[in-house]
Amino acid sequence: MVSAGYTGNNGVPVMIVGDHINVMATFEFQRTLYDYFGVSVRPALHPRNPTAVVSLNKRVYRPGEEMSVLIIPDVKTDTIATTLRLRRLAGRDLVPHGTERKIVYRGGAVKFLQMTLTAPSEAGGFRIDLEGDDATHLTTDRTAACFAVARS
Repeated sequence: MVSAGYTGNNGVPVMIVGDHINVMATFEFQRTLYDYFGVSVRPALHPRNPTAVVSLNKRVYRPGEEMSVLIIPDVKTDTIATTLRLRRLAGRDLVPHGTERKIVYRGGAVKFLQMTLTAPSEAGGFRIDLEGDDATHLTTDRTAACFAVARS
């Protein structure tokens, strides 16, 4: 907690939502870091659409375990419409796994959406993406969530 509170020089403490690894992929973290170093250029995470980071509470789950999932858009928004797709690692390819889930949020401005999913029942490597032709927010290779399900 001491290092988390250290801001150095005249810095202002900033609280950013996300787990310790995926928080670095969020637009908010990158904006804060660029501002700290006085750089005005912002890296584009996706060439056409706003992105969102999918952040998980763990990297390895037991089969059927509850997963806590955060969807963190680039900037605070009052609308999120996207499709959550789960893929399984098969060799070097990612293949669809299970049913996709439509996510639609319209309401007050939010910095993140929280939800729970159930880990797949079989062991392996998996990835969660946000996709869709009419999606308001998408993931990229850097902002998708990867996790494993261990053998029971």
